[in-house]
Amino acid sequence: MGKERTTYSIKRKLEIIRIIEVDKKPIDVVARELKINKRCLQRWTIQKPSLMKAAQSKQGGARRYLVNKNSAKPRFPALEKVAKWIRKSRQKGE
Repeated sequence: MGKERTTYSIKRKLEIIRIIEVDKKPIDVVARELKINKRCLQRWTIQKPSLMKAAQSKQGGARRYLVNKNSAKPRFPALEKVAKWIRKSRQKGE
């Protein structure tokens, strides 16, 4: 089944971008070390201005995550709960 998604705070994303830019580490190497998808790291480096703006805003503490405008909401939330239950059941071996 699908892998659970991990959420990273804006602060953590900026720390990782700093590793890539300041320490001059290639994205491939950082992705492998942190076990994060390379495309995510590329997207975060593109989003850097938005991330910095969100971190510096008054809501920076309250708004820990930058939400992607294009992120899809589940069409059937009840089915998402059932699917999650099924995945858990299969992992337990029931």
